[in-house]
Amino acid sequence: MTRTQLQFAWSPALALLITLFVGSGDTETELIDTAVTHHGRRISLVLDDEAMNIIAETADSESRYGLPLNELLPGEALVQAVLAPWTTTRPDGVAIAVATEMDGLTSYRFLFTTAIETADATWFVSPVIFASTGRPFDILNLTTFPRGDSLSLTFRRGFYRTHGENEDVRLIEFNECCPMGRFTAGRNVLMDARTGKKLEFGVVL
Repeated sequence: MTRTQLQFAWSPALALLITLFVGSGDTETELIDTAVTHHGRRISLVLDDEAMNIIAETADSESRYGLPLNELLPGEALVQAVLAPWTTTRPDGVAIAVATEMDGLTSYRFLFTTAIETADATWFVSPVIFASTGRPFDILNLTTFPRGDSLSLTFRRGFYRTHGENEDVRLIEFNECCPMGRFTAGRNVLMDARTGKKLEFGVVL
């Protein structure tokens, strides 16, 4: 795959997302995902030409912050990203689940910062939760809990059909308890929802 600074390998889930075109010169803004924080502020993940940004909006203001995805995941092509608020201790924490592709392997991670509004915002990037070959898993949801720092992720490959035979559906569940800059064994779990069995972190499916 030939990449520019950031290239998208669109999944079926991304193909259904709303696209916004903002008439500001030649800059095209594309909405990737949006969410409302526990403090009532809307946050959006957008692509401005080839720059990834987070927009934070209140009733009377809008702020834009850069997301250095190329520095955090060098050489990776973004397949999908899902956004959620992070923690209740600050109004500007953000968590993002990402699927990225390199050399035919799709990897699934999460990243977060507790303060996007600071000039030196520190992003924590998890190790690869798991990886897959062939058709990527869709990130169905990223859930963060308003009274703590835990998060939950659900991944699915395949579909249940209303007509005809169902595809071979596989669901993967991941739960992380209070990472806060760490990825600690015993505080997270990766499960195959179909079999009810735990999976090893970093497994290729």
